[in-house]
Amino acid sequence: MKLKTVKYIKIDDSNGILYLAGRRILLFPVEFISFMATSFKIFVDDSIARILVYEISEALGKECVRVLKSMESKDVRLSKEIMIKKVYNVILVKLGWGNIKFKELNLKKERIVLESINSPCFLVPKTGYELIKGILAGAYKEITGKAIYYKIIEENKMEKKLTLKATKEIPEEISIKGKVVLLKQSEKEKLEAMVRERTKEFQEKVEELEKFQKLTIGRELKMVKLKKEIKELQKKLKQEKFKK
Repeated sequence: MKLKTVKYIKIDDSNGILYLAGRRILLFPVEFISFMATSFKIFVDDSIARILVYEISEALGKECVRVLKSMESKDVRLSKEIMIKKVYNVILVKLGWGNIKFKELNLKKERIVLESINSPCFLVPKTGYELIKGILAGAYKEITGKAIYYKIIEENKMEKKLTLKATKEIPEEISIKGKVVLLKQSEKEKLEAMVRERTKEFQEKVEELEKFQKLTIGRELKMVKLKKEIKELQKKLKQEKFKK
């Protein structure tokens, strides 16, 4: 096994800061991937956890491209295909995400088939796969300005090898994000409808109580008036008795 020093990374010992091409970065142990996915699953279900991992990874892929672009000489303009090869190589190989081999790369037809070897995503099946798919998709979008997704067409757990193919179709595990949004909207509408219904019922009850109160008060007033009239009549009767 041959180890190499990564020339892009610098460490500020006095301040405890790590830089990649002049931009501050963080490195973390591979167990963090498992921890992140497990933590998400505590609060949300598996499908939402996969979406969260994918979105974080996509942002990471985009940021890696920005870092690498800042390293390139402004006088040198690389083709998008060369840039993708270089970026994918740096993201995966140089930063410890495993190795990568291109089986097909044709940006005009938007056809990409590649092989990922020794990816840490094997630590967390399913959720971990969104890690590498998100990174590659995010980097591609930052370079080309177009959105693509990756789907796994072959998997070899013994050799820790994945074969991924680019696609324009949103994978089911990612498209569920839209379903979640719709579900939340649906639940919100249901809640609003329930509130309106309960408000209407409450208003009707209030109106009934107001009518009852008016009737009750009216009866009490009548009773007071009648009592007063009875007292006056009783008084008159007593007076008539005394006259006799």
